[in-house]
Amino acid sequence: MLLDTPLPIRPALMMRDTALIKMDSFRRRGPGYLLDWGRARWEWELQKRNPKPADQVPAQFHNAGIEAAFRSAIAVYDLPQRSGAVALIRPPADRIWKVSKGNLVLAAKEYVFDDNELTRFAPALQVPASRPCTIRSVSPRNGPWLTI
Repeated sequence: MLLDTPLPIRPALMMRDTALIKMDSFRRRGPGYLLDWGRARWEWELQKRNPKPADQVPAQFHNAGIEAAFRSAIAVYDLPQRSGAVALIRPPADRIWKVSKGNLVLAAKEYVFDDNELTRFAPALQVPASRPCTIRSVSPRNGPWLTI
C-alpha cells in the first residue's frame, strides 16, 4: 500500500510546457501577472543568494525540508518489479494546467499522473480513492485506517 508516493525521479517540465503555463497565466491574469512574476522572481533570487541562518528562522514544522529529505532519500531507492497488486491511496490531484501531449501539471509545477507512473513496477495497480480521504493512523502491523 502506498500513500500518494511519488516516483523517485519525476520528469522535469519540458520548456514547451513551461511556456504554455506562462502564457495561460498571462491570459488569465493579464499584464499584472508580469509584475507579480517579476516580484516573485526577485524575492526568490534574493533568498537564494542570502538565505537566513537557521537560528533566525522561527521554530515551526518544516514541511518543505521534510519533503526535500524524503525526495533525496527516495531518489537512491531502486524500485523492484512487483508481481502482485499495489493499492495507491491518494486524494484527487489539483491539476491546474493541461499541457503538451495531454499531460497535466500541478500547482507545484510537476507533472501529475493518475497512477504516479507506478504501473511500470506493478502491473495490477489499483487507485481506490476517488475523493479526498484522511489517513487516521498508519501501522505496519494493521495497515492504515481511512476516513473517506
